[in-house]
Amino acid sequence: MNRDELFTRPRARPPALALCGNLAAIHPSEPGGGTWMGVNERGLAFALLNWNSCPDPHVPILESRGRLIPLLLKGSDPCEAAAILEGCDLTRTKPFRLIMTFPRERHLSEWMWDGVGLGSRSHAWVRRHWFSSGLDEAGAERLRGSAARGAMSDSDAGTREWILRLHRSHIPEPSAYSICMHRPDASTVSLTTMDFTESRVFMGYHDGPPCLDQTPVDLELSIKTSFKNPS
Repeated sequence: MNRDELFTRPRARPPALALCGNLAAIHPSEPGGGTWMGVNERGLAFALLNWNSCPDPHVPILESRGRLIPLLLKGSDPCEAAAILEGCDLTRTKPFRLIMTFPRERHLSEWMWDGVGLGSRSHAWVRRHWFSSGLDEAGAERLRGSAARGAMSDSDAGTREWILRLHRSHIPEPSAYSICMHRPDASTVSLTTMDFTESRVFMGYHDGPPCLDQTPVDLELSIKTSFKNPS
């Protein structure tokens, strides 16, 4: 997951081990708390995207979207996490899309809050991409989606190196629409990855634009139950 932010936004903290309820977890953090991505010791993982194409709900915004994932990481399975989310008061929260994955059950779902109601849908366990943009979300989805589809012809499509290369890419040029985003007032500021084996999950964190050559911060967490290998 790439994270795009204005240059005026405070720098985030790299991933660290945390206790969410009774479960160990790994996630990066905003300076004020909260996060956009995380995974717990049950192998339940989340990624949160702003949903900027939704109409402004015109309500006082007092609750950060980033508070949600530490709450959801208390869940031991998708049903428990869904119950936690459904129990949250979202009325003062801006629209978002929340991606939930559970490799043990090959579960992939998407939760959507539009400022009025919460909806969800399940997806087949196949490769998918989601894109967000505060400038032109429809345009970013179209052009970044085209870049991702075009990369499928690469001989190593689907491998870890291919995914990293895609997140570093500037197709067709470095701009507000490239996957590694660059604007005069904002850019991609980090890349966070999660890699699963049957017994462990590894989180990698590239602090800075992923197109820059840098050594990532890596953490790992034991998974307390085995899961099926994804195809």
